[in-house]
Amino acid sequence: SLSGLAYHQKQVGKREEALSTRRESVAIYRKLAKSEPESFNPSLALELHNLSVNFNFVGKRQDALVASEEALAIRRKLVERDPDNYYPSLAESLNGISCDLSAVGRRGDALTTIQEAVDIRRKLAESDRKKYAGDFAESLHNLSDRLADVGKWKEALGPIQDAVAIYRDLASKSPEAFNADLAMSLHNLNNRLR
Repeated sequence: SLSGLAYHQKQVGKREEALSTRRESVAIYRKLAKSEPESFNPSLALELHNLSVNFNFVGKRQDALVASEEALAIRRKLVERDPDNYYPSLAESLNGISCDLSAVGRRGDALTTIQEAVDIRRKLAESDRKKYAGDFAESLHNLSDRLADVGKWKEALGPIQDAVAIYRDLASKSPEAFNADLAMSLHNLNNRLR
């Protein structure tokens, strides 16, 4: 599949090729979603989210934001239709778009967006900790970054401490999956404590 090809191209450093492949995939899903939105909008939103990642890898921040905004709009509509099924993907989009907004200097919007992602992921983690704790920790980490971006250093400390605690617990059970996240969060915790 084109999506899988784009992923592997990105993994081996062929970023421009990955971007081109992902654009082709988005174009196909866009056509499919136009004729059968119920069936293909979820896949279109996912591919747009991934397109944003590909744009970021080649330094096209504004294009990344545009793709993220489109994915977010689709996922908000999907949540209206089926909240239980689509809240996790909505939170994924909110988490990603927060980073995109920050990258283009819209720090206040980035903070508002990540706060919404944290709220959703907190509820998801409360309902199924095993499945969603890592996602919740990721959003807490990003919340700390967004608070620091707007100069709220004291407020940024709590979320990163919580992220470290969650990642530490997850890494104790699955080190290969979570040690890198734990290390990154510990690094950011160190920065907040300076």
